[in-house]
Order: sequence, then C-alpha cells, then structure tokens
Amino acid sequence: VLWVVVCLCFSPWCVLALYFLFLKMSNLGKCKICSKTAYSLEGVTVGPPGKTDVYHKGCFKCQNEGCGWQLNMTNYKYCDGRVYCPNHEPMKGYSNKDHCHGSFDTSSKQMASQINAQHQQQTIVNQQVRGASCPNCKAPAKGTKFCGQCGTKLFTESMRS
Repeated sequence: VLWVVVCLCFSPWCVLALYFLFLKMSNLGKCKICSKTAYSLEGVTVGPPGKTDVYHKGCFKCQNEGCGWQLNMTNYKYCDGRVYCPNHEPMKGYSNKDHCHGSFDTSSKQMASQINAQHQQQTIVNQQVRGASCPNCKAPAKGTKFCGQCGTKLFTESMRS
C-alpha cells in the first residue's frame, strides 16, 4: 500500500512536486507478456517510433525459446516485435534490418549456386594445375590425375616433388 501525503495549499512548489509524482506513476500501457498495466517506474518501452511495445522490467526477457535471460536497455536486440539477448539475435552475422525486412534470401536455388560455385572454382584450379588436356593424346583432363583414354599421369613435374 502506497501512502502519499499531498499538500492542498497549491503553492508552485507543491504543484510541481505533485506533477512529478504523477509523471513517475504514469501509465505506459499493457505489458506485451503478461497483459497487465505497466507504469513508468516499473516498465520499459522498446521498438521503432509509433510501434513501441511495453514490458514490465521483470517480463523484459529474451523471447528465444528456452532462454529467458533478463534483459535491460543496454543488452537487448529488437526484431519483428520480439526482444532477444545478444546470444540469440536472429541471423547472427547479418544485419537485423536485412533479416527483419525479408531482404536476406535463403532460397535453395541461391544456396545451391553458392555451394556449386566453390566446387566449380576448385575444378578450374585443378585443370589449370594438371592441364586442361592430356599432353599425350589431347583428351580432356576432366579434373582427374590420369587420362581417361591413354592412362597418362596428368601431374606436371613441379607437382611430383
């Protein structure tokens, strides 16, 4: 129970003190987690202007499943209306802006092309080292150590040592 003694003299000092008391007890809105009213002394607001979310300080925890780490105004990460601890920030290594607004594409076609690019580059290097064709019969090397037609070893002299 909070007992407050209020002076009714309406002097400028008392009015100012009452004003600051009212500000400290002002209603921020409903907590996003527990749906109870959060007041300015016990709550935090996070999010972009116009779309802020209100949390009680006790409810302001990492929303990654199984974490629940207590957050504060210096260690939280905000993405798509959810708050995270630094360890569970979505898409670590990429900017939250790219991840949260869907501009980071992880389609299977893109991922396959990135994986195959490394394999294709390695094949080109192998052909350059081993020669693009067999020096004996001029058959394509196909990235192997021996010629598929005549069996000639395709390594150069510098590769043998």
